[in-house]
Amino acid sequence: MVAGNKTGEIVGAAIRDGIQGLLDRFVESWNGADIRGLATCFSDSGDLVNTSGRMAHGREAIALLLDEEWTTKFGGTRALVRIESIRELAQAQALVDADMRIAGGGLSAALRMHVVFLVAAPNASRWRFEAARPYVLQAADTRADRTCDKLFNARPASADAPDGAHPAR
Repeated sequence: MVAGNKTGEIVGAAIRDGIQGLLDRFVESWNGADIRGLATCFSDSGDLVNTSGRMAHGREAIALLLDEEWTTKFGGTRALVRIESIRELAQAQALVDADMRIAGGGLSAALRMHVVFLVAAPNASRWRFEAARPYVLQAADTRADRTCDKLFNARPASADAPDGAHPAR
C-alpha cells in the first residue's frame, strides 16, 4: 500500500505509519506533561533548536531544555501535530514538514508553528527525531488570509477572462 501526502509525494505506508506513530507518541507525551517521554522521541544524538534559537544536543540536553520551557512557557498546554509532507531521503531517513498547534496553559493565544523534523529509524527499529526545528508563524491577518485563499483557490487564467487575466484579479 502507498500513501500520498499533501504535496503529492509518495512514500510507503510503512514509512508514513512509522513517522505518524512517532508524532503520536510526541503529542501524547506533550499532552501528558511527560518531559521524559518527549525526550525519548529523540535519538541519543538528536538535536533541537527551539523557537528562541537555543540548541540542545543529545537526549539528556533536550530533556533539560524541554523541562525549562515547560516550567516557563508550555506547562499546561496541549498540542496537535499534522504531517504536511514527508520526503524520503535515504533508507530509514526522512524529512518531515508538520503543522503544530499549541494552546492552553499560560499562553495568551494559541501558537501555530511549522516544524521541520529530520527523522530516522536505524536498523528498521522505532522512528526517532534526529533534528527538530520549530518556527512560530505570525498571527494571521484574516483579511490577508481571505485574499490569499481567493488567489490560491481561483481557477487558472482562461480564455473567458479578459486579456487572459487571472480570474481572481
